[in-house]
Order: sequence, then structure tokens, then C-alpha cells
Amino acid sequence: MYDGETVNPTIRNQRYERWWPILVRVLLGVGWVAGFVFLVISNLQPIQQLALAAVAVIMVASSVIVVLGVPWCNPVARLKLGDDVEVNPGSWHYKPEQIEHISFARDPVEDYHDSPLPVPMCEVRIKHRPRGSFRLVVSEADAARLRSWAIAKRITICECDGYRPRP
Repeated sequence: MYDGETVNPTIRNQRYERWWPILVRVLLGVGWVAGFVFLVISNLQPIQQLALAAVAVIMVASSVIVVLGVPWCNPVARLKLGDDVEVNPGSWHYKPEQIEHISFARDPVEDYHDSPLPVPMCEVRIKHRPRGSFRLVVSEADAARLRSWAIAKRITICECDGYRPRP
């Protein structure tokens, strides 16, 4: 926890793209099924089929590891702020020392003007050392909470084009 909060706040991504990881997994599955069909219908010698099957099993295992472990295959739905940042709580933890900077910018789409409940949005990019960075679109209230947390943890803040979330 940090100053001013009694519980660890959760920051929600308002534009969580759920279709992306599903699409990646479907495309990988279709590719592997096509490879196995080719292996079965091809006229290879049994030893060649065995070698190709062994290579295919190794590649399937490595692609499963990549799909489960690479962040772009698992977009960020929410962050939980505490002593560290929990991305998609239960998945990844980043200590404040691992976060290089957090940048805030205006929402590139600014779709809240047409919404029945106008909630100003803010784009947040968090750059971290082990895996690169990730992007969220959050409400300005969540952005202000994240900014306060970052200041308390002495994380560098970048306010793009002079944009600053309203407190």
C-alpha cells in the first residue's frame, strides 16, 4: 500500500482486447493441425516421419510456453497496486525498481464524448525491464491513482504533450 490508500487499488483497462490472445491461439492451432495433416498424408519413410513428429512435438511445446508466457499474447486487463505492481493479478509482479517509467497521454480515440456516461480516458504506457512495455486506456481517476502510486514509489513519470490526469 502507499500513502492515502487503505486498500490496494485496482486499475482497470477500459479497452481490454480479449480477441487478440484468442486469435493467436487459434492461428497456432490451425498451423499445427495443418502440419500434422501434412505429416500423415505425405509419403515419407517411417524414420523421416518419426523425426518430423519429434521436431513437431518440440515446436508445439515451445509455442505453448511462448503463448502462456509472452505478454502480447496475454493483454493487460487490470493492474493491482501495492508494494509492487501485479499485472492481471496472479500473473506477473513488477517491483518499482523494475519499472523504468510510466507515461500518461490523452486518449488517442477520445470516445467518451459520444458515451452516455462521459468518463474522460487516458492512455498509460508502463515501460519495465524484463519484458518491455504494455499499454492501457484507463479513466482519469485511475490514471491519477496510478500517478500518485508512482510518485510514492519514486518512479519516473512522463507526461506526454504536457498532459496530466486530473486529480
